[in-house]
Amino acid sequence: MSALLKRKISEKATNGVTTKTAKSDKAKVTLDVTLNANYFETENSDTQFQTELKDCFASRTTLSHGNGAALHVDPFSCCLLPNFVENDQFLQQLKDELLDQEYHAKNNDLYMFQQTADLKKCTSPCIKSLRETLYGPFREWLTKITGIPLNDTIDMNGSRYTDRDVLLCHDDALEGRRIAYILYLVPPWTAADGGTLDLFKVDENRQPTVVGRSLMPSWNTLAFFEVGPVSFHQVSEILSSDKVRISINGWFHGPDIERPEASDTALSPLQTSLTLDVDVLFDWVNPNYLDLLMQVQIREKFEEDSEIELEHFLKEEKYQEVIAALQSTKTSWLSRGPANRRHYEKADSDTVPEVLLQCLQLLSSDAFFLTLSNFTGLALHELSPESDDESGADSDSAAGGASCTEKVEKVVESGIV
Repeated sequence: MSALLKRKISEKATNGVTTKTAKSDKAKVTLDVTLNANYFETENSDTQFQTELKDCFASRTTLSHGNGAALHVDPFSCCLLPNFVENDQFLQQLKDELLDQEYHAKNNDLYMFQQTADLKKCTSPCIKSLRETLYGPFREWLTKITGIPLNDTIDMNGSRYTDRDVLLCHDDALEGRRIAYILYLVPPWTAADGGTLDLFKVDENRQPTVVGRSLMPSWNTLAFFEVGPVSFHQVSEILSSDKVRISINGWFHGPDIERPEASDTALSPLQTSLTLDVDVLFDWVNPNYLDLLMQVQIREKFEEDSEIELEHFLKEEKYQEVIAALQSTKTSWLSRGPANRRHYEKADSDTVPEVLLQCLQLLSSDAFFLTLSNFTGLALHELSPESDDESGADSDSAAGGASCTEKVEKVVESGIV
């Protein structure tokens, strides 16, 4: 873990503003968790609320109760229990303990946020007390409400979302997971802060399409929903630079359910490369990157690191034209793919400005693929030399390999499309 991340995790959020604070030497008082009595059974019998919630859950009927609880059934069932814990002092200490945990950065193409290790063995008093209550009496209550036989598996951790963090569309479907839950410990929150729990609608193939409902996180609110074939959801991007979306979250486990196989979306066929005048390459690309000696250096760097970033790749005037065209309100964008897989927007070709079409043609051209071959040492075109992996050869030297320009001219002469 980087020193910066360690420092960020040790900071304490107060009223949503992250400020660095020293840990208090004052001994903490051990507190027991007390859940809101309006939601749970008394010593004598179930409350009327429990009966109503159980019936609504079974019949998929919306419920908005006078005690603040709500059951949403569209696009799928999700229950909100505000004021979940009665003791605010317990909650403040719980949040402090959660902030004291070690967090690990989680970052890939689906999510970016920070998460603790599994809290099932955490000995911090409030976290331990909450865990024992959630996976004891509350689990039994959930079984009565939902009718789902839940076992004693503990699956619980803490999550932190800060500016620009996000968790994209997914369904939580892993072996044994039956109910997902989130207990929010956030500062006062607004829609402008992002970080909503978004629930997705599905199409006839049970693939997610668009957000059907957005639920805003709120201090001391517990949300739970059944994990199933249509429980697609996301945490929208955090848009606040000074608020932290912190929560305790996890799953209750039970018997696996049969899930229909997801229908796959057809991949677009690969397009053949285009033949363009070699001068087009020089019209668009920074001439420094078309110099053979520079290409050798780029290739050596790429072979060493397997990646490279070429700054100011396009000529400045072309770059500015492309940026202006991409931001044009005249361009229409069409959604492609389900929300959870290969999801993107594609410009409607009938509305694309001419400069963008020219740029796309350049990036699809023989000349550009041969240039990429020079950059990477990979055979990305039929006129490219064998890749180093295939031939075992070293990188082309300035005196040895043919230049990009020579190869492009061969393409133009042969009329390859």
